[in-house]
Amino acid sequence: MQRSSRICAMLLAAAAICGCATGRASRMGGPPAVERKTNVVDYSSEGRLWFIGLNARVSRMSGPKELLPLQAVIVNKNAGTTRLTREGFVLETPDGKRLPVISYDQFDKEYSRDRADAAAGKDYVDRFTTRFPQPPFTWRELEFFPLRNTAVVPREEMEIREGELVHGYLYFSRPDASYVFPQGKYKLLFTPAGGEETLVVELFPF
Repeated sequence: MQRSSRICAMLLAAAAICGCATGRASRMGGPPAVERKTNVVDYSSEGRLWFIGLNARVSRMSGPKELLPLQAVIVNKNAGTTRLTREGFVLETPDGKRLPVISYDQFDKEYSRDRADAAAGKDYVDRFTTRFPQPPFTWRELEFFPLRNTAVVPREEMEIREGELVHGYLYFSRPDASYVFPQGKYKLLFTPAGGEETLVVELFPF
């Protein structure tokens, strides 16, 4: 009986040590995993050179449809002058599909709620006035999908200097007509042109 008790004690101690090591490795390996919370629609990732924040309020309100809108705030903290391109943003779905940002032509034909999106996202952008005040930061629009009936011409890429913040919407489309955006954790992969750093933002758009 005593021998069995000693063996059990040794096994429990070993399990405790393994558990602690696993927990420590998880903490050292990166930020904690993001879990879905009904009242949380803001997500972000930050590296040495860049900050990117995402707001999923519009997609939460509309639910899965043909296009998935995400509001983005991108800050060049210390990367020097570089470029943002449509190809630098990729959305990974829970089932492993990787979706590019759509073209402006597709957006113009298939989407008509851009002004409502801008109005819904105003409060989110305003929150960054304390974290990234202007000056010293310079704020600009992300001109991939400018509002209709304005003088702004949509761009395929845009230059962003150190100390600049750009904000606007990114739109992603279903890979085919039969596809339904699944529930679960998505990942936005952001890579500036010529950059060595890719930031990953985990989010729940629905």
